[in-house]
Amino acid sequence: MLRSRLASLLPLLLARAVVAQEPVWTLDGTALRFADGGALPGVVRDARVAHGALDLAAATARVTFAPDPRLAAPIGESFTLELELRTSGHGFATPWMCRAGSAVHHSFVIGREAGHISFEAWSWQRERVTSRAPIDDGRWHLVRAVRDAGDATMALFVDGELQAVGPCTGEPAAKPAPGLRLGDNLDAAVDQHFDGEIRRAALRSGIPAELVATLAVFRGARVLAPGEAEARMRAWNDRLRVERPPAAASRADWERRAAAVRAEVQDALGLWPPPYGGEQLVGRASPLSGGAGGATDFARFEPALPLDFVRGRTLARDGYTVTRVAWRTFDRFWATGWLYEPAPPRNTPAPAVLCPHGHWPEGARAEAVVARSATFAASGVVALAPDSIHIEDLASGLSSVSIMTWNNLRALQYLRARPDVDPARIGCTGASGGGQQTYYLAALDSGLAAAAPVVMAAHFSEITPADGVHCRCNHVPHLAGAVDMPEMAAAFAPHPQLFETVDGDWTAHFHERGYPEVRAIYELLGAGDATALLRHPGGHRFDATMRAEVAAFLGNALGFAPVAEPPGFPSPAELAAIADLEVARDADAIVAEFRTRLSAPAPDGTEPVGPLRERLRALLGAHPGPVEVTPCAPRVETIAAAWRVRADADIELPMLRPAGGPRAEDAAGVALVVAEAGATATLLHRAVLIAALHGAGLDVLLADVRYLGELDAGAGFRDAHGRFRGVDEGVLACRDLRRLVAAVPALAPGRRPVVLIGLGSAGATALEVGALDGASVAAVIVPELGAEFAAGRAAPRTSRVLLHGDLQVAVRVAGDADGGTRVALGGVGGRSAYAKLVGARGSADAAPLDVDRIVALARAAVGL
Repeated sequence: MLRSRLASLLPLLLARAVVAQEPVWTLDGTALRFADGGALPGVVRDARVAHGALDLAAATARVTFAPDPRLAAPIGESFTLELELRTSGHGFATPWMCRAGSAVHHSFVIGREAGHISFEAWSWQRERVTSRAPIDDGRWHLVRAVRDAGDATMALFVDGELQAVGPCTGEPAAKPAPGLRLGDNLDAAVDQHFDGEIRRAALRSGIPAELVATLAVFRGARVLAPGEAEARMRAWNDRLRVERPPAAASRADWERRAAAVRAEVQDALGLWPPPYGGEQLVGRASPLSGGAGGATDFARFEPALPLDFVRGRTLARDGYTVTRVAWRTFDRFWATGWLYEPAPPRNTPAPAVLCPHGHWPEGARAEAVVARSATFAASGVVALAPDSIHIEDLASGLSSVSIMTWNNLRALQYLRARPDVDPARIGCTGASGGGQQTYYLAALDSGLAAAAPVVMAAHFSEITPADGVHCRCNHVPHLAGAVDMPEMAAAFAPHPQLFETVDGDWTAHFHERGYPEVRAIYELLGAGDATALLRHPGGHRFDATMRAEVAAFLGNALGFAPVAEPPGFPSPAELAAIADLEVARDADAIVAEFRTRLSAPAPDGTEPVGPLRERLRALLGAHPGPVEVTPCAPRVETIAAAWRVRADADIELPMLRPAGGPRAEDAAGVALVVAEAGATATLLHRAVLIAALHGAGLDVLLADVRYLGELDAGAGFRDAHGRFRGVDEGVLACRDLRRLVAAVPALAPGRRPVVLIGLGSAGATALEVGALDGASVAAVIVPELGAEFAAGRAAPRTSRVLLHGDLQVAVRVAGDADGGTRVALGGVGGRSAYAKLVGARGSADAAPLDVDRIVALARAAVGL
């Protein structure tokens, strides 16, 4: 039925669309053929053509095409990119990259979500759409990405099925002729090798007719106006971006708040209770969740893990040496860094300075780090520059700043234990991300004597734009919902602290918004002269002038006389030559420690359901209350009715009733379908399921929750902003779906049972709602549950979900034999374990549930 309607619409749609012409260029072996008859040979490295496909399996395989203006997608016009590929690789990879220097034109990236492919236009990551379906199964997949200039959107198709639609409003930052590489990133310093084959690659002007038709129905079925979801998300984001300047009426008032800030920072980092302290968080209230417990004073904390330290090779310079070093921070994991020591060694205890680095291309080997560390060492100070590390395990609460802060805390332990270091005279300074690390360290370690965060002084709201993630390690889950960066800075008072800002980045306004409040706290504590702010014109940097100012400030605070910056400090290449050091670097050991300390045990089917339900409520919140429903006029004949359901002050949830079903008042029950693909894509690609549910006498409703379907306003919102401010994607999705369930009686007159069907990642949300709202939900059907959070499930993203329990908790509660909800799970790996948890009112099947099985389960749930 749906196909016939599409066919009838096609002539009208094509009259309004730019249908794809012959390719602008297409891949022919290892060359590109252009529509004008020209060719562009590729520079081949370790790639070969076999059986009509470009084989890029070798670790260094790639084909590079020299810059040519014809490689660029047309600015201001619609276009289509086609990529047919096959891979079994699971790592991060860039099979296609077109760029001119740092200006990205278009790219395909695998692995931003494990096994899924993203199309990214005009930017590296900011404007992107990602496939719902994985493509790393070793089969051939045709991936097509389109940019529709008519409404400034882009869409991604895999094997003809619409995967995602998103805004595409930008254009290249610069417009020189770009180059193209198949098989890796064009950046010589970045290895993103694609282990697989490419059988087709092409750029077409316009959009193919069948995709035009699909997109037209997709848009016609949407409830929200073009751009409305993004605007509403921005309003929601702006409402959450609250600035929290430090404030106190008295010294005692501030001391209470500073103690809370330290505890909340520690908790947000996943370091409360601290690693290797013999305590677990499970079953206890935490500073963020309940105000329980004070901060650990890490200056006095001795973890039950030996502080082993090893030295590697050394470079000698006039007045100092540089040694490659490592120190144990986790079981089977050693932090690494660079130790700068005076030469000859000092005989009396001297100051020390920790020098974390920002996101410089060379990391701790960058000039901004090496030059200042060398200056400290030449001045008689021991300096340690740790290497930053980026590891994230959202399910347990591990963020990149968690591990960097813990590594830095252990580094301070090492410095304090050195006989040539005065433990009362240790400072810390870093720029950009290193300045951020300085804040976290200063908030947690009372023994730090002085701090100088450079080009990082701002409110969190100033480094978290609505349309993208500045840096993922800026987004510590839940922190910005409780603490702001100026509060962290003020919590270091009365210790000496210098801020350096520039006019060309997010620190430009700190002198007038943030610093006055920080200084007021210092003055309240009688230490106004212990803090200072130095402003500089220009952009984001830590240059020689700024480094000299920091050295002078720390010299005064710690008691040493800084020398002029020594010439001839080691280059990145010289340091790289001595960087090899044989120590354990098992990132899984870090994840294991966090999960042991911060994870609840899985249910075994024998424990009471009540406490498990309370765990879910603690994670997901109370029922959202009454609902407001607004009818909308359907715009395509495939839709019988449409509504907006109010979620909060900014967000309305789209809900559709597909045409062709029984009258609402005649239906035996309601099948409420929420899908990872979104409601409109479900209408397009799940027509057989919808028709079968209708045939069984069920009223079918399709709906979107954040951040799916119409409410997917881009990766920035989905990946970071909500959880950074204390509202995770998974929590929002659950709240939204509970509102939709509560709205059903207003849409389907009479008391009819509701069957929740959760497709893709939305299955987890459906299970949670079934567990919490069993009185309103007759059954929860999840055709393919997929991985658990502990096994790498990516969505819906919910930080510290393991603290409250993995998906087994929702299954156990929803499937309680004493409750009213039936549970049916398909595609579960541990069939016997899930079968035991769902009890007498459900089933768990190893294979995905097919349409007939879904319909049979739904019929049984409503008494047919």
